Amino acid sequence: MKSQILPICRLVVLAAALCTTSAAQAYFVRPYVQLDSVVIDGFIQNGATQASVNIDTRASASVDLSTGETRNYLQVTGPGQFGQSAGVMGDRLSFTGASSTLDFSFDFDGRITTDDAKVGSELLQIGVWANLRVFDESAGATLSNWTSLGGALASDTRFLSFNDPATALDELVSEVLFGSFEFAGGARTVDVFASLSVFSAVNDNPVVVTMDFLNTGTIGVQAGPGVSFRSDSGVFPGSVTAAAVPEPSTYALATAALALLACSSRRRRREATRLCGAPKSA
Repeated sequence: MKSQILPICRLVVLAAALCTTSAAQAYFVRPYVQLDSVVIDGFIQNGATQASVNIDTRASASVDLSTGETRNYLQVTGPGQFGQSAGVMGDRLSFTGASSTLDFSFDFDGRITTDDAKVGSELLQIGVWANLRVFDESAGATLSNWTSLGGALASDTRFLSFNDPATALDELVSEVLFGSFEFAGGARTVDVFASLSVFSAVNDNPVVVTMDFLNTGTIGVQAGPGVSFRSDSGVFPGSVTAAAVPEPSTYALATAALALLACSSRRRRREATRLCGAPKSA
């Protein structure tokens, strides 16, 4: 019996491994797909804020920090195949302003279908795993521990399974992960993470499993009036873009322009004085 459930256990381990790396936390996107032994990992940290990967038309994943979205698609055909499509994202957010409740959410929806019921002797296994975590910057949350680290300011997880359907499956999924904490006002920096993984192992079932989550999973942040935040990525939805610091050459040009305007103004005043003081003609 253990050998029958090994493929899906391997998939769950792989889903957890998506959160693992030794690099320091900043911001990142990580689309990931797998079909049997073929794996494509599109992990990017402190660089591009959008990435996409695919294995032909059967498995695709994209993550975009600027919209807070992960889009996933997987089609697994039996017997014997297993696969996964996942999207993981993270960013550091710095809040300033008045006291407020900070609400974090990650909503996702999709459609799971099979072209037949379970027909083999082994399990037909289908799963969806989603996570949302927010930590204070001092908590030490990293890409390698964020799904298991305690002390999160906001946390929610969803694990859904649709194993061994008695009839052909046509399941609509719509879920919202949610967490909040009280911001005392002033300034506070947090690390926020979200992930969505869809996976299936058909074992000896000659069944096609299609998991269409291209409609999207989306992260969001809500704060009260008088609160704003910036993100390390500079693109996280709702974050304020920091004003660009002028280059020294820009300062020099601005100073020269002001001096020119001042000289022009003085010339106009002298000219006006001369004309007003001139004797009128008879």
